[in-house]
Amino acid sequence: MAKEFWNIPTGRMLNEDGEIFEKQLLTWRLEVPLEVAVDALYSLTLKSKENALWNAKRDNDGTLLWAELTWIRLGKKKDGWNDLLGRITLEPGSIKAEVNSEGRATRLKIEVTKRLGDGVAFEKAVLIKNKGF
Repeated sequence: MAKEFWNIPTGRMLNEDGEIFEKQLLTWRLEVPLEVAVDALYSLTLKSKENALWNAKRDNDGTLLWAELTWIRLGKKKDGWNDLLGRITLEPGSIKAEVNSEGRATRLKIEVTKRLGDGVAFEKAVLIKNKGF
């Protein structure tokens, strides 16, 4: 393990999965109603739907207009903390997600496609450059 750590290029950080930290923004075209997408994706938060949508925006009729879901995985360590894998923002016609590695981007693309099928079309992934810490 230590040998692998020391072979990382200078200045590179790793996430909890040992992947090089590279923030990415993923975008999908959403072709199903927003509620359908939320129903398919909210379990990625490890919360109830009600708790997952605590900050959602709705119109006066209760129609969902915007939601942000936090993609979480049960922690690998026994410290009681879960791992934040990414943030997913849903609006009518669009899903956007921020993740911090290419590996997580790949896994989320697979999850979204598996859960929404033909109701979603992947558009692009954009690498977000860090400007230092």
